Amino acid sequence: MRSAMLAIVVAIGCGDNTTVSGPVLPASCNGGSDVATGTPLIVRGYDLSDIAHTEPRATRWGANNLLQAWQGESIGFASSMDAGRTWTFEGTVDGSGGRPGDVSLATDANGTAYLVTVQLVDPSAGTFGPLLLSQLTAEGSAFTTPVPISTTSNADKPTIAFDSNGLLAIMYQDESSGGLEFIRSTDASVTSFTAPVAIQFASTSVLFDGKRAVFCVDKNAIAAAPVRAMAWPPVARLREDGSGAWDVDDSGSLVVGPEQDPACVVDGDDLWIAYAAYDATPRIALDLESDLFPADAVKVLHSKDGGLTFDYQTRVTPPLSSATKYLFPEMVLTQSGHLELLYYAGEVGGALSLMRSTSPQGGCGSWSTQTLADAGTLLTSRQTDNWLGDYFGVFATDEGVVAAFTDNGSGSCLFGGTCSTISSVSYDSP
Repeated sequence: MRSAMLAIVVAIGCGDNTTVSGPVLPASCNGGSDVATGTPLIVRGYDLSDIAHTEPRATRWGANNLLQAWQGESIGFASSMDAGRTWTFEGTVDGSGGRPGDVSLATDANGTAYLVTVQLVDPSAGTFGPLLLSQLTAEGSAFTTPVPISTTSNADKPTIAFDSNGLLAIMYQDESSGGLEFIRSTDASVTSFTAPVAIQFASTSVLFDGKRAVFCVDKNAIAAAPVRAMAWPPVARLREDGSGAWDVDDSGSLVVGPEQDPACVVDGDDLWIAYAAYDATPRIALDLESDLFPADAVKVLHSKDGGLTFDYQTRVTPPLSSATKYLFPEMVLTQSGHLELLYYAGEVGGALSLMRSTSPQGGCGSWSTQTLADAGTLLTSRQTDNWLGDYFGVFATDEGVVAAFTDNGSGSCLFGGTCSTISSVSYDSP
């Protein structure tokens, strides 16, 4: 069994077309055409949705204790005490102030789950407050009242994880500067945080336009990659030196080309980056745009030296038809060392499926694919009550994988019509 590795997804959007020098992108190869087997367990309707619920995140806080949280008119959450076989809607996270936004979850080594969210103070002006931190109570049925993280302000799109020292790391978008910032708790009690560190890539600090970031944590080194970047996204490592200062090493910056929605997994020096790719120059939906722009494929890049060089690039999704499009790849590494990649697939305006691709090492010809669940309809509008959000949550358990995803085909709105709702799927993996 491998030691537990931590993978986190952040979001960034590149605002210019700055070319970043770095390693050569390897040629793309086919991932394989085998069919994965297994019986996924699907649970729907536990979020008691009568309004739109989207963008769930998920974590485990005990052997069989699972947790999901999502955004809507408030932050809702549900728990499972039987490894995802059943889910119970527990309620909402009170005291967030303002309109809630993106949610991120993480669990420390003692099994205590934490939630970080944002507050939109003035929706008309797009003004945000500080990040808000809350802790799950011991019985798992409530969160403590969220408290502001005083070192942050005008913060959006948080992504969180615990490092090997038990310290909570957070990346988030600073809406004042448009830049990506990093903080970490000063001790394992998560009661105070360092001052923010601005993350720079290729000497350019403002590369991010209202997106969550993606970062993978291995001990004190953080490999960062873009989510929803316009083009030419960088890969960089944020490292802590002996004095406690942080330094960004972007010597491994990589010209990936048109892409969006990366996810990453790290295991020692092995780094995998999954992303939604385009066969032609795309239009990427920025934060305030009204439509999504689904991709033509899902690809996986691999580096054996932490992102300094890349040795293969695999096109995981063979085209089912010229009209098949893909959204929001999420990736985890199982206890047995298998890569599990989940994503949406379908034709715009047609049936939408949550898909799974799995590989023992992520390389060429080694991927098998399976349909996990119906997820409604592939709609590109971000302004309706049945929109898909911009991401979903997935994590590995001892036995397999659990995902919380947005389903826009089974929820009913309070005033009629269909609302997006939260569903869960779990399955055993090799």
